[in-house]
Amino acid sequence: MSRRLSLVVFLMAGLTGGFWSLGYSQMCGRCHGLPGLASPDGKPVHVDTLVYAQSAHGRLECTGCHPGNWTYPHVEKNPPTPCGHCHEAEERDYALGLHGREAAAGNPDVPTCTRCHGVHDIASMAQLVAARPAMQNLLLNKCVECHTNPELMRKYGIPLDRFLTYETTAHGRADRFGSVAVARCATCHGSHAVLPPTDPRSPVNPQNLAATCGKCHDDAAQFVGRRYHVASEARPSLQAYTRMLSSFYALLLFFGAVATVLMVVVVLRKEE
Repeated sequence: MSRRLSLVVFLMAGLTGGFWSLGYSQMCGRCHGLPGLASPDGKPVHVDTLVYAQSAHGRLECTGCHPGNWTYPHVEKNPPTPCGHCHEAEERDYALGLHGREAAAGNPDVPTCTRCHGVHDIASMAQLVAARPAMQNLLLNKCVECHTNPELMRKYGIPLDRFLTYETTAHGRADRFGSVAVARCATCHGSHAVLPPTDPRSPVNPQNLAATCGKCHDDAAQFVGRRYHVASEARPSLQAYTRMLSSFYALLLFFGAVATVLMVVVVLRKEE
């Protein structure tokens, strides 16, 4: 590569936002911040440096997760550092749950750290608390991606109506109307150590429901013994509201027509 071409590439990196803020991995960002960058085998290796800078890991150097001597051209192919290297408690909980046990057995279908949290765009706790989309994506949408997949649910014998029956509840309706604090999938079922309701350690085990619901509700005892995710109630809340409004509109038209007929009769009698 000529010196002139090298200078052009260097300037493009700076103009496209390849340089990160002070304290970040500027050297990596010069190349990996280039849109469309790919490895020789065609694998995308572009990183949106602005998104990464605002993520939970935005102040970490690239080598914190990608150890090695990354001089160019790269000769090392070290795998990323496992998330559990820093997040030990979360890794232990994940290993106890259904997803973790399946992942350890080599099952490619189960959710993993990066599949749920992302890679270079991991939301910080402050972002989760402040923004409904970030919270909803992690505690609800990521679960929905798998649990509304007909082939995947059929493969493991899991009912396909879990999200549909959530939508009909007070929690589901509150979520649809923009609540940030409402309970979502992971709020009740757990996030890392996801266990079946029959497991005594599960937050939704009948013996633990009072404590689980009590995190939000003072009168949590009333929820013990109830049935949840009831298929017979699987009707989208929006459809329910549409039917109610349609019935009201029909009644309004009916009484309007009756009132119009009565007025015509009164007018005709006066003319007689």
